[in-house]
Amino acid sequence: MREQEYRSWLNINKITSVSTFIGKLQRIDEYEGDIDIQYAEDRCESLLQRLTYTIENMENHTPPKHKIPFEPITNNYFQSVYNGTRDYKSRLRKYLEFLADNPSTKNNYQEDFILKEYFSRYLTNVKHLSQKTKNNYITGINTINTLLTNNNLPISNIYNCDTLEALLSIKKDVFNEPEFVRLDTSGNLMYSSALNRYIEFITDKNHESFIQSGKLDIELPKPDVVVENNIKKWKRNNLLVQQVIHDANFLCEYNNEHKSFISNSTHQNYVEGHHIIPISLQDVFDCSLDIYANIVSLCPNCHRILHFGVNNDRKTILKSLLDKRIDRLNKCGISLTSKELIDMIL
Repeated sequence: MREQEYRSWLNINKITSVSTFIGKLQRIDEYEGDIDIQYAEDRCESLLQRLTYTIENMENHTPPKHKIPFEPITNNYFQSVYNGTRDYKSRLRKYLEFLADNPSTKNNYQEDFILKEYFSRYLTNVKHLSQKTKNNYITGINTINTLLTNNNLPISNIYNCDTLEALLSIKKDVFNEPEFVRLDTSGNLMYSSALNRYIEFITDKNHESFIQSGKLDIELPKPDVVVENNIKKWKRNNLLVQQVIHDANFLCEYNNEHKSFISNSTHQNYVEGHHIIPISLQDVFDCSLDIYANIVSLCPNCHRILHFGVNNDRKTILKSLLDKRIDRLNKCGISLTSKELIDMIL
């Protein structure tokens, strides 16, 4: 939830009981998952359905579809569920009104969604944190993003940093901001912990190799389109490529024995990132191709073969890569066989 921005929006629109609105949304975040992520997925349509509870449901004593607990305020538990669920849904609709009215949401929700979703899944599937702890980290990053925007810093959204260097530079800028220091101190270091946890996720500091394991794989929406010199291009995030290369231990995923030279920037074997299914085919798919499952680490020679080699050589490498990744790609919404994908790519 974009708490600080939402508070300001409520005040600007002269809406009272701001703390009640925030408290209700925090409960939704805690028990139903991050609202902003669900907004990027389907504009919270699934969440709104879970928060639908009718008089008929109440009279038939039907359990609610959501997980938010209620303390009965009347002798009739289901009456409490009915009243409470309507209240939560009403508060959520007001927040959705804010999101629809917020320029930064309109422009950036797709851009920041992919890394935000991967970070959320990292906290759950790799670090095995509770929903409450995970939401604290996500809220911490959202608050930092608000601070970046308010202070006119070069990057206004942590999730839009596309290099580790840019991320570390932002960390340095933020940690020197008096407002951040004040917030972090009063919040028991919640915000610095959130940013450090995100950097841990980006750098795989603990060498957990969670990308190749497929623990974060999920179907994600198409990225935004940009037009440059009358040419349509799909947005991509270079940080995903850097993570995949690091996770592959700077080895060629077609053949680990392929060596090139020691890179001056990483001091590791030089490799390059490659989208198995080219981003140029994004129009064909309803889901994103700029995902971990579709990115591989390759030596320069294998990479050039895939772009400029004869079809027999390209097909050999493609088949090998796709055979290893097809299950992960299917999990991400790319429901085609290796043969179908090879025919499409070649």
